[in-house]
Amino acid sequence: MKSKTERLFVIIIVSVHVCLALGHAATPVFESQEELQHTLFVRFIKHYQTLPGPDLPFAGYQSIQAPLYYVLAAVITAPIDETDFENVTSARNPYYGADIGGIGSDNKNLRLHDRSQQFPFPASPTVQSVYLMRLLSVALNTATLILSYLIYRILWPDRPHLHLAALGIAGFWPAALYYLTLAGNDVMVAFAGTLVLWLTLRQHQRGPTWQRAVGLGAALGIAMLSKGNAIFLALPLGAATIFDRRFWKFAPISVGLMILIAGWWYARNLVVYGELTGISLVFQHAPQQRLAPGEQSFGQWLWRMGHTYDTLWALFGIEIVPVADWMYRVFDVLTVLGFVGLAARGVRFVRQAAVDAAQRPALLQAGVVGLFALSWVAGIGYLMTVVGGQGSHGRHFMPGVTAWAAMLALGLDFWIPTLFKTRAALSFAAVYAMLSTLALTAFLLPAYQPLPAPANIEHPLNYSYENTAILTGIDPPELRLRPGQSSYLTLHWQAIRPADASLIVSLHSLDYNLFSGGVVVRRDSYPGTGNLLSTEWLPRQAWSERYRITIPADAVPQFVHLLTVNLYDPQADRALAVSGPSGPLKLPVVGRVVVGGPIQPFEPDFRFGGAIGLNRPEVTRANHQITVCLRWVALRQVDVDYTAFVHFTASDGTLLAQSDVQAGGANYPSSVWLVGESTLNCTTLAETALPPSGWQVTVGLYNLATGQRLPVIDRTGAELDSSSVTIKP
Repeated sequence: MKSKTERLFVIIIVSVHVCLALGHAATPVFESQEELQHTLFVRFIKHYQTLPGPDLPFAGYQSIQAPLYYVLAAVITAPIDETDFENVTSARNPYYGADIGGIGSDNKNLRLHDRSQQFPFPASPTVQSVYLMRLLSVALNTATLILSYLIYRILWPDRPHLHLAALGIAGFWPAALYYLTLAGNDVMVAFAGTLVLWLTLRQHQRGPTWQRAVGLGAALGIAMLSKGNAIFLALPLGAATIFDRRFWKFAPISVGLMILIAGWWYARNLVVYGELTGISLVFQHAPQQRLAPGEQSFGQWLWRMGHTYDTLWALFGIEIVPVADWMYRVFDVLTVLGFVGLAARGVRFVRQAAVDAAQRPALLQAGVVGLFALSWVAGIGYLMTVVGGQGSHGRHFMPGVTAWAAMLALGLDFWIPTLFKTRAALSFAAVYAMLSTLALTAFLLPAYQPLPAPANIEHPLNYSYENTAILTGIDPPELRLRPGQSSYLTLHWQAIRPADASLIVSLHSLDYNLFSGGVVVRRDSYPGTGNLLSTEWLPRQAWSERYRITIPADAVPQFVHLLTVNLYDPQADRALAVSGPSGPLKLPVVGRVVVGGPIQPFEPDFRFGGAIGLNRPEVTRANHQITVCLRWVALRQVDVDYTAFVHFTASDGTLLAQSDVQAGGANYPSSVWLVGESTLNCTTLAETALPPSGWQVTVGLYNLATGQRLPVIDRTGAELDSSSVTIKP
């Protein structure tokens, strides 16, 4: 590949990376891991013009971090007075987390965000300040990517296709794009750490000088002032120094300058807190975060590393915004192929008879890069020994993305024939770009936006709520679930005008306590599933709300519940009046939820219309009563609520007594039965109502609206007379 062509592709990758980074930076503020805590530290510096200490107000759980990022952020946001900070941070969404593992926008937002916070020109001073900090993060992240490219040129001077493959993976790693563009110090240590890696490899390539030693020492000082886990950069630096004697006489310059730049911070912690990290300040305010003796074991460490991988690729927000399962599987396959290919390269290298002098520099460089990647693993291991599971999040891997991308690119390249390596490298970069773009545009950004309303509503409604909003439809109008199961239901709305107060959508099942059915649906939410305040509605604005509905595990099975939708005003403690096309509605019923029972298919003795089966009716006598029990089974779905008749007749056909009830009972009609589901109905009659003998029981099904009976056949296929089953006790 020509160098001009390579530069063109590098420009394209970096440009797309910047666009995606800005897209991630446009997400609502304070919806990610600890962004609020990082902002509290910045505000503390701006307000007190000093660093946190035990005798000052607590500046948040991140205030023990090395201060470089926060000082820079305080400088660039100094002109902004965040007068609305308390209002922005206190607007908690009480319905947050209603659908933790699901895709969509069902209350994924921890906070309520009004129109003053909208990107790109928010009116809120607090949001302006956070967006400025995010722009700082985008700049540092972009600089980190450019440094990554320079590192790849050192690693593979004659293989430009690997430069592009690794750059594409590093630039389009979804979680890195997300966490390294938010307000926080991870991007600062990623930049500084990558700068240290580049300067180390460059010294090894060109030979150390005192000027380069000074540059490396300055970079190390910046890294140690960025985040304490930069101490684990001692692993790759130690290897580079030990195995290259040229470094030995220059190492004291680098170490000395690092201490000169960053040593004061750790010395201050030692004086103020009695230890180097300042973690005691966090434990003082949140003692529950301190691990108890023996709480951390090797088994727990391994289990928590599983959580690290789960959050490594694309799990956003506070681990509440996932992407599609197939995307995780693609990441899994690429990761496995990459590291298996890398291992295969290692085996092939070990099998060589000897390492010649020309290979030794490349071997040392590979070792330095590998140890750079592992240094962040060591950092996670240390965090987990201090704060347990909170330290296992995949974002702590992000500063090492440069090295991880290089390893994946080299491993994936192992499987590609020489003739196709360039095209394959560009394809790998394109695949990661596509996945990252999808993660942003199809999952992350929509999670914090109202769902667009469809052009055509399949099941329309026209319920008006006090001339404020119209419920225009529901999809589906009926849910069929069993206890413990979940599904989704969508409401479609159109605003008439802004509401006078902040309203709440109440999606409830009708209270059936009197009939032992219980309340199985109780979903409350701000409009737009938390993403649209009713006081900011615009006339004719349309949106949809997709709710996750979960039936309680202890719900009464085989019961039908009516669904109602209200708009509730919590300030006035009342629901808005509702009117439909025919006038006012006491109960705004919009659909129903069918709570089914277990599927228990059986071969019936009788078949009614080929749709409903019946076992031989059981007739019993006890306590001066006669009981007839009918066990039905649904053979196929029907849309009629059939009525079952049980007639007691004399031998000459005279009707002695009868019972006509809805098959399945009043709360579970035949139209909601699932195929293979069985129901049991029993009819009881006083023994005195019948003669001692000479009577029989006749059973059948009919359509109450038409009076027409369903024909019935027995096991032999013979059709029975009068479309009924006769049993003689």
